[in-house]
Order: sequence, then structure tokens, then C-alpha cells
Amino acid sequence: MACLPFPDHSRVLHIGPAKTGTTTLQNSFHVNREALARHGVYYAGKAQQVRSAAAALALKRTVAGSASQSINAWRDLVAEVQSVNARCVVISSETFAHCDDQAVDEAVGAFDATRLQVVLTMRPLADILPSAWQQYVQEGMRSAYPAWLHEVLEHDREGQRGARGFWRRMYIDRIAQRWADRIGADRVTVISLAQQPLDYVMRTFEDLTGLPTGTLVPDLSTFNSSVPYQVLEAIRAFNVRYWQLDESDRDVYARVVARGAVRELKYAGGKELAKTPIGTPHWACDRAGEIMGQINTGLRASGVNVVGDLDALTLPSKPPLDSAVPSTLEMSEVAVMLLAMMHAADREGARRRIRPSKNAVVEVSGREALGLLRRRLTARLRRA
Repeated sequence: MACLPFPDHSRVLHIGPAKTGTTTLQNSFHVNREALARHGVYYAGKAQQVRSAAAALALKRTVAGSASQSINAWRDLVAEVQSVNARCVVISSETFAHCDDQAVDEAVGAFDATRLQVVLTMRPLADILPSAWQQYVQEGMRSAYPAWLHEVLEHDREGQRGARGFWRRMYIDRIAQRWADRIGADRVTVISLAQQPLDYVMRTFEDLTGLPTGTLVPDLSTFNSSVPYQVLEAIRAFNVRYWQLDESDRDVYARVVARGAVRELKYAGGKELAKTPIGTPHWACDRAGEIMGQINTGLRASGVNVVGDLDALTLPSKPPLDSAVPSTLEMSEVAVMLLAMMHAADREGARRRIRPSKNAVVEVSGREALGLLRRRLTARLRRA
């Protein structure tokens, strides 16, 4: 059933959370900007999403590994949105799901509460679990999937320890209520993607923004393959060793591993690797369903608009699977990983400068940077 479009001159803020079809939706808006403009819709920002601006607002910091980003990105986004005179302005980043009360107040004031429409998207929680773990490992996490599941679903349900970031964005009933308290429940919409076709989120946003059906089409050539389970385990083992190094650095890791080697694996080498599924066991799917049911109760009590089937969010889209954690890699898989790391290190070495003194600046080649990294890792492993 088609949704009624938002009123003219609305500012539509899509806040995710992550792993709920956000990348596909953002890509669909980004690559179709000219078509959007013909129908009076403006997609804010110059990139696929306004992540740096959202991070500056919600996290009060820049994104790791992004030296070109500025804490002023939020101020710049606000100025851009306020300067646009379009029938509808769309702003999207899953990082907005991390906004606390103060950040929500600031966003509401900046985007005008009388024009703001906040939209959340949601998949079954059981489906999000393996995707979230993969992302965390690619960003440096050291926990194995089974241990992480127990931590998230049993030991840290309120996000007081290591699962804080996960639950801060997964309790969408609390997120929806936080925004509804400021702008009214009638201006907050939750879209359930459970048991829906892949294009459902695009068709729903076309309805909400008054776009003709078929306007939002993603550029699939820019999408990448997922990283296989066995390779993720190798990355996790690397993370354990890397964060033991005195020289470990969050920004360097983000550039060389998360946005370097991992990206190489996704776009190139990952297509050559056999895919080992990440199985979520029965107990975890059952627990996720119980939690999702509690979240649904909160959503219904909040009075926010709901599109789709909330109850379907309690069920996984795929059957539960008890799979063993991979412990070995094939030689071909090792070769692909080493090539990805080499390419990433080469790019990092080309851009970095090592300053041995205040008066000297030495350019370091990719080969030298890779050799330095190898020698440091070898020395550390020998001492371990």
C-alpha cells in the first residue's frame, strides 16, 4: 500500500540505524540527483551520506581515518539545508541514530521542528547480528562471533559495557520516542523491511517524498561483495595482535585495514574467495526475537507512524544455523589477503610522512612502509 507523501517543504531526516538497507537507499538518492531535482527533491551533501556531519553532531568527533573531514561538517550541513528552497530535502546517515537528547535538540532546532520528518528503517534483529559483527571486526574488534553474541544478547543488554554502540542504535523504540518527544509522534515514521522485497525501502521513500515509482534505482556496479567468515576470522586474529602493539593507532588502522585492505577484499579479492556462511544459532535468534518483541511494544506505545509489519521483525529471514568458527585459510585465500594488505600499505606509505625531527621531513615509499610494518610485527611476535 502506498504511503501518503510528506507535506511540501519537508526536511526528511533518515537516521538508519545501520544494517537496515541504508547503503542501498543512500546510493539510490546519491546517483539519481538530477532526476530528484526534476521533481523538486534535494539530497543533502556531496557524498552518498552525510556521515562526517552526523558524527560531528552525534559523536562530537570526526570519523576515524578521515583526515579531510572536519568537526565543522555539521555546521556546513545545516547551512546547506537552510539555503535550499526545494519541495523536499532529504538528509541521510545512520550515524544520526547515535544522537543523545542534546544532539536531538540541536538537530531539531537546526532543521526546524515544524518541517522536520524523521524516518527509521528496521530489519529483523536476528538478521542484523551477523552483519553488525562483521562490521565491528572490520573496524578493529577482537571478539569472536559466538562470544560477541553472548555479550550482546545476555550479558550487556543495556549496553553498559562493550555492546554500548550496538544497543544505542538498535533500541529504535527509544530512538523514535526521543525524536517524537521533540517534534511529535506524527512526524516520526518507522519502516519495517521484514518479509519485503529488496526494493521495498526505495519504493516506500518514493511515496514519502512524492517521487515517481522507479526514480530511486541503485548503481549496483558500485556495490561490493561481503568478506567471507574465514577471512573475517583472520582479520580478527590480526586485530588481537595489532592492538597489542605500542604503535597501534586508530586512524592508521582505519585507513590501512578498514578502508584499505578490507575494501580491497570486498571489491576485488573477495569475489575470488569461497563464501562460508556466518551461522546465528537457534538460541540467539530466539533471544533476538524476544528483544525485538519488546521493542515493538515500545514503538506501538509511542504512537509513531509504522509502515510494514512490525511483528515480522521478530523472525529471522533465514533459518538459524549452528556453524563452527573457521580456523584455517586456504593458501589462495592467504595470497588474496596479503595482496590486499600490500596495496593498502602502499597507498598509506605514499601519503604518510615521518618526521624524525622538527626540521626534517622524509618521504616514505610504500615498499619502505610495508617493510617497517613487517619488521615491527615480526619483532613483537617473537617477543610474545
